[in-house]
Amino acid sequence: MPGEFDPAEELGLGPRRYLLLEPRGFLLNGDINREICAELIPGGDRLYDVIERYDYIAGFVKDPEGPYGSSAKYMIPFLKVYGATERSMYEAAKKKMRFTRGAKDSCAYLSELMNVFIRTGMYDQALTHFLNVLGSPGANICGTDSAIDPFNLDRTDSEKIKEIAGKLSSLEVSSFEYPRDTSDLIPEDSELFRKARRALGRDMPLQGAVLFEGCKSINSLDKAWVCADKKIRDQDGTVYIGSNASDCKAMSLVSSYSGMAISFNGTDAAARSCRIAIVSDDSLAGTFFAQLFNSYGYQHTLEIAQDWSRKNLDSCEISDRRVVDRILSRTGAFPKVFVVDRNNVEDVVEKNRNACKKIKAGRSGY
Repeated sequence: MPGEFDPAEELGLGPRRYLLLEPRGFLLNGDINREICAELIPGGDRLYDVIERYDYIAGFVKDPEGPYGSSAKYMIPFLKVYGATERSMYEAAKKKMRFTRGAKDSCAYLSELMNVFIRTGMYDQALTHFLNVLGSPGANICGTDSAIDPFNLDRTDSEKIKEIAGKLSSLEVSSFEYPRDTSDLIPEDSELFRKARRALGRDMPLQGAVLFEGCKSINSLDKAWVCADKKIRDQDGTVYIGSNASDCKAMSLVSSYSGMAISFNGTDAAARSCRIAIVSDDSLAGTFFAQLFNSYGYQHTLEIAQDWSRKNLDSCEISDRRVVDRILSRTGAFPKVFVVDRNNVEDVVEKNRNACKKIKAGRSGY
């Protein structure tokens, strides 16, 4: 109960550090919001790609200080107009969600070890299934509010929204990833940005706009605000595990107060923003580094990452070897680990990108 005396905590034996994470990449393969849209909207995967690209350009590229990660919100009117319900969204998530290898073990172990916070852009219905399968790693969990059942669309607005969906789906989607120091767009992105901004703004009928406002999406600022919380910031270090551009602000903030920012199967943007980049089809590699940081702190964790190999992992001195032994017993490719600094960042980004191509299932987004 709140306020109750905890002798383990008083003796310093309880969880003393925080783990903040976005499950995508680390505990989940692919983008479950995209999978839901593909399941419930005709051509929904294509439409989602266009809107996610617009969100990336509008937020990460054009306004790097503003929020990024609103594609889930922008898709809500299109889900509604094609008959999606909260129940059908949950069933789609249940059908399509793909967990990384070791996800259940990682979730259980980390919940014992650390104070776990989850801030994720996945729809609430997907988050419910995620927690049903893996169990709740903590009380501080928040996803994108997607309660669409109370809203209604009339026939005129429905036809208009379907027309907008058709126009957006015809746009060309680039996969080019922009560095942080430019806002100049390549030609195909300029066209997509201009047309999508109009479609989702001026052309969107009132009832569709109301659906936007009724959906509270978890974006890059929401993730960063958690990291800025005083009780987290003042701890002796925090671990952040993320995988895409919406995690970059949080990663930078955690790094600024001696925390450990980890990219797990991350995009170029995530690899540029982290201190350690991990590529693996098994979440236990990320769990090991969170455990290492929790037990031994920043410098020792960095040293292990710099000398990463199967041999060095086997000889690593750590009080609890459960995770180490599980990693060593796995068959298949050994996890790749890169330490990122200002001198090697672009080299690591390229290596990370090439390694991720070999193991990622589904589109990873931006």
